[in-house]
Amino acid sequence: MPSASDADAELAALGFTPLVGVAGPPVAPLPHLAVPGPMELWAFAAGVKPVVFLTVEPAREAALVARCGGAHVERHARRVQVDARDRWTDDRARGEPRIELYIARDPALARRAAQLQIEGDPTRDAVELGSLLGYPRCCVDAFVRQPDRSDNTRNRYLAAARTPEDRAPWPWQLNELHARVIPFYPCSYRCLAAVAFADATLAALDAAHPGARDTVRAALARTVLYLDHGRQIWLANAHHPIARVGDGPGVQALASAIAAGDAIALDDDALGITRAGVVVGRVQRIAPRTGFVARFA
Repeated sequence: MPSASDADAELAALGFTPLVGVAGPPVAPLPHLAVPGPMELWAFAAGVKPVVFLTVEPAREAALVARCGGAHVERHARRVQVDARDRWTDDRARGEPRIELYIARDPALARRAAQLQIEGDPTRDAVELGSLLGYPRCCVDAFVRQPDRSDNTRNRYLAAARTPEDRAPWPWQLNELHARVIPFYPCSYRCLAAVAFADATLAALDAAHPGARDTVRAALARTVLYLDHGRQIWLANAHHPIARVGDGPGVQALASAIAAGDAIALDDDALGITRAGVVVGRVQRIAPRTGFVARFA
């Protein structure tokens, strides 16, 4: 059974001091958001993606290809190595077996996307590949300017840093911190072009499965304390209780402390926890001071 020292060690690695005098109820893991089929196929059905690019386990390939409605499919086997931060190692010969699928109504577009992804230069060809995949140009340009793009935890920190600071919430359609509607990293979490892409995708999904958009919104319109890909705390809303991503003792303890309140605020010095506007806990921050608060609504 994890000890208090185990929790303190994980909290220190995340940039928080030990929790003292603040605790709430245990917090369950965040449930999986179940929607019919990959969101990319609904974007394809909506016409906002000329080419769908999916990396899937071999056992899922046949079922996904069957959903493509006779579109052309380019198939390439590879291996994938991804760590706990959702950081990809750029070596197709290492890791678990996966299948890359490039799906398009025009076979030439599927072949071109596969060629660029497999043989091309990720920076030089990013604009053309992004266009084939239907990504907004502003988001592609912001992504290309990053010095590194393989670490998806860092990609989210950079998108958050590019997001203008004000009190307005972020559009829930762009909440891709755990489940995602958009298959790319936005130039900011307020990007209107990314919202338009998401809305078209959700309209296609809802046309086939009425009520699905409301289900997705209820799941994603939440405030999230994002620490890294494998450790997140999702606050309660009218539809879902507080939940956590990650099973470590530190993230469990932090989630329990946050569950003692109903709102959080993060600054350079501390994480503040309040209930009905009254402070019920304050957790000091230390190096490396990880985390940002994403207020999706």
